[in-house]
Amino acid sequence: MSKKTVLLVGGLAVLAAAGAGLHYKAPAYLENRFRTILSSPDSDLRGEFSDFEMSLLGRTLAAKNVKLIDPNGVTYTIGSMHLNQVNWLTLIGANPFGNGIAGQADLEELAIAYDAYGITTPKAELGDLAMDLASRNFDITTGRADLQNLTISDGDIRRINIDHLLAENAGSANIDALNITGWKMDDQETKITSSIDNMSFAGCAGPADLIASFDPDIARDFAICDDISATTLSFADDAGLEMSVDAIALSGLESRVIKSGTLTGLSMQQPDNPAKLAIGEISLADFRVDLTGDMIDLDTRLSMADVRKMAENTSFQTIIVKNPVISDEEVEIALDNVTLRDMRDGRLAGIDITGSHITQKTPDGPANFDLDGLSVTDLDLMAITGFGEIYDVADEMVGQHIDQFEDFTLGQMNLPLSQALYGAFSINGLSFSGAPDGEKVEIRLDSFKSTLEKPFTPESSALTFVKVNNSTLEGLHATLDDSITGGNDTAIYLGINSFDDLVLDVSNSIIWDETASDFVYSIDKVALRDIGQIGLSVTVTGINDDVMTRLLKTRIGDDAALEQALTVDAAFRGARLEISGEKMLPFALGVASLLNGNTAEDMKMLVTMNLMQAQEQFADDATLYDAFGELLTWVDDPRHLLIELAPQEPVAMGMAAGGLMFPQMGAQMLGLRITANGQ
Repeated sequence: MSKKTVLLVGGLAVLAAAGAGLHYKAPAYLENRFRTILSSPDSDLRGEFSDFEMSLLGRTLAAKNVKLIDPNGVTYTIGSMHLNQVNWLTLIGANPFGNGIAGQADLEELAIAYDAYGITTPKAELGDLAMDLASRNFDITTGRADLQNLTISDGDIRRINIDHLLAENAGSANIDALNITGWKMDDQETKITSSIDNMSFAGCAGPADLIASFDPDIARDFAICDDISATTLSFADDAGLEMSVDAIALSGLESRVIKSGTLTGLSMQQPDNPAKLAIGEISLADFRVDLTGDMIDLDTRLSMADVRKMAENTSFQTIIVKNPVISDEEVEIALDNVTLRDMRDGRLAGIDITGSHITQKTPDGPANFDLDGLSVTDLDLMAITGFGEIYDVADEMVGQHIDQFEDFTLGQMNLPLSQALYGAFSINGLSFSGAPDGEKVEIRLDSFKSTLEKPFTPESSALTFVKVNNSTLEGLHATLDDSITGGNDTAIYLGINSFDDLVLDVSNSIIWDETASDFVYSIDKVALRDIGQIGLSVTVTGINDDVMTRLLKTRIGDDAALEQALTVDAAFRGARLEISGEKMLPFALGVASLLNGNTAEDMKMLVTMNLMQAQEQFADDATLYDAFGELLTWVDDPRHLLIELAPQEPVAMGMAAGGLMFPQMGAQMLGLRITANGQ
């Protein structure tokens, strides 16, 4: 054996002997070091332990009755602790490569306490345990955690029990994944108990931000979790209210934002109350709420002002509610689908409701209301809540004098122009069927549509109004019991085959043309299909921008301002009444005869006699004489009638009203013209 070889073997022997010596001396050395650190008054981390054991070469460490107190006053107690794959350099604060403490940590009887808050578990298994000893908060992270029978408490106020908790890459700053099974909570403050079979979290913020996210006064944005899901949720309070949810899934959850979310299988009821609520599914996208706790007092009844704040501070892309059902012992309301679209700055782009059904139990059998569809576009919730404040005042005024309404303006009451509450409103397939008092009734409406167009905001006004208001009702049908209508004999008497043939169509409009200063109210059509129709329009001029602005701002109780606007500023430009359809007059006379007991022929003769007497009375006035002659022609042959008031120049409203009291003067001043059958 060479000298060199002898030296190498000897050196290894010396190193081995030194290592063996260190192996036996290290436990005492590290135990003393740990005790010194934990007992030093200058140490940020204080505590104690017993039954210390370790193996330097085996990389294990064990202790019992461990107690640690961090700088924030959080106390950790561990009945028994066993660490494997220990990184000794980290424990002595000399690891330049990282902060890993142990590959595996098995803890028994773990308890964490801070003031009245506490967390306990009989067993915790932690993998890839690390601690940032350079941080004053001693931030702890674990690559994986398995805790069983976990209890979280807030003194005697609330208590949460968890059967099993699994976590991956969890620490104070973030939690990559968390799964909880068997979650139960008892809140003595709110008297609410709840349970959840399973919850999963992914890509979440750490505990501090998660706790802060439940504070309604927090106004800053921060991410909470990428994804959260839960199944089989139940809630109950001491009033007997019970609520359950099959599943919840949320994505992109922030302090004030939910990127997307779905809730399925919601039901709610009280055992001593027959009312029930059930919803098949609720889904939402890009939902954001910017409310803070001081904006609304949730302990009082919500006012319209509170609703306005909620509308101002809530936005979303869509909310979809599927198969909601509300019911009690007498009524059931069921909808197929409700969709809310694009809520921004207090405006809702659209509401769509499909498949509505209401059933009400009555002594005469069920009454059914059905609606195929309802749609509203460009809904201004700020204007609606402002308009709704009138009804808040009305509620407060019960039993008081109605004069208190006089403080509201005409504009607030939607007069003479409508506020821009929405863009378009429509319903399709509305029907009612039932048997009130034992008499069968069926009413059907094919469609109704209202549009509000050309919005404008008067100077120095907070309200927006529309210059054009159109509405159309199409296809109103009615099937009535013979005991109400008199059966087919009555229908034939009125000139129709059956009351089922009666179909009503109506359209009307309100138009303000500020350029011409004209305000036009039109009943464009009131039509009974295959019978005839009536149209009426009235035009008032002199309503320029200044007059309309003053009128909209005029208080209801300001008689002088109203008189100024209606009798001085406004002028009568014209009116038009048109009746067409040769069956219209006979039908009207037949209905009148049924009401007063005369025959239709008697009614026609009575009308003819009155017109002839009037014509004779005004025989010396060519305009009136010819007008009554045209009316007589129409009564005899009622195909078409046109009555027009068309003054050569606009007539002040005060004078126009007076002219109606003096027929001869009024006919000339207002330009009366009557034409029968296009002659």
